[in-house]
Amino acid sequence: APCVSGDPPDTEGKKFRDYPVVVQFCATNAQSFVRAAQAVQDHCDAVDLNLGCPQQRARYEGFGAFLMDDPQMVYKIINSAYKGLKVPVWCKIRLLPNLEDTIDFARMVEAAG
Repeated sequence: APCVSGDPPDTEGKKFRDYPVVVQFCATNAQSFVRAAQAVQDHCDAVDLNLGCPQQRARYEGFGAFLMDDPQMVYKIINSAYKGLKVPVWCKIRLLPNLEDTIDFARMVEAAG
């Protein structure tokens, strides 16, 4: 069941809600991701770790698609979130140059939580 409470009434006084509500974060470490996700978990249906952002700032700071270059950190972030949150953790990823590497990365994400 959707977890967001206090849905505002529409103009006819009926409750409405678009769902699922998923809050997406970029992160470079487990502690900051989990702390941010804990702050919103009671107001959403899931949190998402963005592993797809290709922007230059993401490259410079090591988040988004560029965090995929550090699979151990990706595992640690997801696993810590899995253990520390009440809502599911989603990940948006980019395809790697080799299909088998992409499949292996996706399996690692799944294994993390």
